[in-house]
Amino acid sequence: LPVSFTSPFPEAFTTDSFKLSGTTMTGVTIQMVVNNELQTKKTGNNRTFSFTVDTSREGDYQIQLTFTKKDYDTKVFSYLIRREMDDGQRRQTIRDTSISPDYASVSRSPARYEGRVLRYKGYVTDVQEKGGEWVVTFATDKSGGAFNNPIIALSDTPVTADPDTQVTLYGTMNGTYTFLSDQGQELTYPRVNLAFID
Repeated sequence: LPVSFTSPFPEAFTTDSFKLSGTTMTGVTIQMVVNNELQTKKTGNNRTFSFTVDTSREGDYQIQLTFTKKDYDTKVFSYLIRREMDDGQRRQTIRDTSISPDYASVSRSPARYEGRVLRYKGYVTDVQEKGGEWVVTFATDKSGGAFNNPIIALSDTPVTADPDTQVTLYGTMNGTYTFLSDQGQELTYPRVNLAFID
């Protein structure tokens, strides 16, 4: 079964989508499986085919192409292609997928936002290193000299931020963080795994 690629798969994906195209015979059924998701097409009289692969997620893409036609040997192509992003692309992806729900909603129903990237403007009020982890206290609101609506952001890399300067925090929602205040009161705040601070 003859198959020719006019835009073959690259060694690595560098953009958010990739279009594979080529030619084969008329009436060939083509199945493309990307990370267990199936697309199927059949060639017409022009004998061409094309598939668009969403490569916006960083990581490995396991791809298998299968070409079948009655009375011909089935042809199978297998690929393992990685999508890698530089820091700028990674940050832009986080920005594009982030949401900024009302603080009261997140505080009241943290499970509803589990795994989502949250984005808030506000102020870093405290940074502490605890056992190799950096615990950042962030407030989405400031009234007079008081900070309100706290969020705890955890990071496994050092965090530096100028106090009392408005910044934008990006982090993946990860439940709540409970600790004792200086007065011995138990406090529970929304918790995120810190992506970065702008």
